[in-house]
Amino acid sequence: MKLSFINKKYLGIFTAVLIAFTPLASAYADGSNVLTYDEAIKIALRNNRNLTKLNDQLDNLDKQLTTPSGAPPFILQVQPSLSAQLTQKSVKLNNASKTVKLNFETLTDALELSIKGSFYKIDILKDSIAMKEKKLLDAQDKHRILSLKFRNGMASKFEVEQSEIGMKQLNEDISAEKLSLEKEFENLKSTLGTRVFNYTDVEELPVEYTLVDELHIKPEYQAAKAVTDSPAIFAQQKAIEEAELGVVLTPLFIMGAGTDAGITPVNIQKSEIKLKDTELRNAKDELYFTVVGTYNNIKSIENNIAQLEVQLDTLNKNIDAMKARLDAGVVSKRDLDNLLIMKEELVVGLDSLRASHTMLLMQYQKPHLLGLSS
Repeated sequence: MKLSFINKKYLGIFTAVLIAFTPLASAYADGSNVLTYDEAIKIALRNNRNLTKLNDQLDNLDKQLTTPSGAPPFILQVQPSLSAQLTQKSVKLNNASKTVKLNFETLTDALELSIKGSFYKIDILKDSIAMKEKKLLDAQDKHRILSLKFRNGMASKFEVEQSEIGMKQLNEDISAEKLSLEKEFENLKSTLGTRVFNYTDVEELPVEYTLVDELHIKPEYQAAKAVTDSPAIFAQQKAIEEAELGVVLTPLFIMGAGTDAGITPVNIQKSEIKLKDTELRNAKDELYFTVVGTYNNIKSIENNIAQLEVQLDTLNKNIDAMKARLDAGVVSKRDLDNLLIMKEELVVGLDSLRASHTMLLMQYQKPHLLGLSS
């Protein structure tokens, strides 16, 4: 959800629409208490305190930008130092306003990313728990048969103990994933910014799997876009520009004060600018390698997905063959059930990889999200 702001007016309209049409507890026509993805985004945007804070900051900056200086034009002509101060203040206010707008846009994208991640994780955990519970039932059934064989001298004690260890591990895995599921719901509530959660579940969100190269956007282009859209780098760039302006205006400040006392010498200001410039170059380089690294990670996941898809295709063929053998009475239903459980496990693994791929791809398409820590 890419948001663009031409001026503050549209930000106010956007916020007003959210407040008017986003109740805390959704009243669905069918009375459902399942939270939809779109509804979750609306709630998060309305309740997020950081967005509210940014909105307030923008209000304050706009007021300062539109407030007259109170100094008549002829005063500015005879007092160049005052003119310099007003120029410097105007530049800083404009830069701050643009930075806040970039932060607002980035935060809305980050909220969408976080919510999508929670929806995916909840779906995958539920599927994984269901799959492991089936494995546990199968393991318990096999353990009963193995125990009977052991009592009749047809199986070893070691086999029985290994079976018990396997069941214990499955129980522990299921408990851990159930705990992870509860934590993810809590994480989602935190992202939504509400203590009252009137939903018992979230909608199943389909994973949209698209190969990165099908987007036809090169890592180098996305790296440049990341630099342009990153609030942190934008702020660094504007800080350098403001410092350079300060160097230009310093003689006027000295002229107005009649002394250079209390005014940072130009040579020191230039040294500080060089340091800021080095920090900016480092930040750009770091973001560049982050974007390129993200592209490489996406390609690596795609290779893993392709391999699992081949395994799944082979397994489906084996399942079809096993069904034919079962109909012919050559194998037991348990043999088929084992393959079906293997397929469920493989599908869960595939879904998890595809979800991870989608999350990385979303960041790659909106690379300013990769520069949040820059």
